[in-house]
Amino acid sequence: MQGQMMDYPLTLTPLLERARRLFPKKEIITKAGPNLERMT
Repeated sequence: MQGQMMDYPLTLTPLLERARRLFPKKEIITKAGPNLERMT
């Protein structure tokens, strides 16, 4: 039986890198207080 461990730590970096590869033209929109911040 194989173990359940991942090959890399579960952090935001791999998640964001995957999103960048799959959806390069999409924006990331976050809410910081009353303002929205947009990044590509």
